[in-house]
Amino acid sequence: MINMNSLVCVYLQNPREKFFGRLHELSVQGVQFVGIDIKSFDDWCYELVEEDEKNIFPSALYVPSWRIEKIVLDESQGVLKSFSENFYQRTDQKIELYFPIIEL
Repeated sequence: MINMNSLVCVYLQNPREKFFGRLHELSVQGVQFVGIDIKSFDDWCYELVEEDEKNIFPSALYVPSWRIEKIVLDESQGVLKSFSENFYQRTDQKIELYFPIIEL
């Protein structure tokens, strides 16, 4: 079940984009989350482990509902690892350090 603070993949249209991050709010108006473009995920993981200077950071985003194609829960399926598991395996860090849980 997708709810506030879930780790999700957000698929957008016009322009076509994909983000991985932590959901903060979902309403008929749109979605708010902290995330990173999936195209930058590998570089971000590498940078966290190998680079002294950091250039890639998660962003707080609001996207209006007309752009949302779908939102899927970040979970492993068979041999395919979730982004959060992949992140931990590659960086030895928990994703919560970068996508904190929001307490209301």
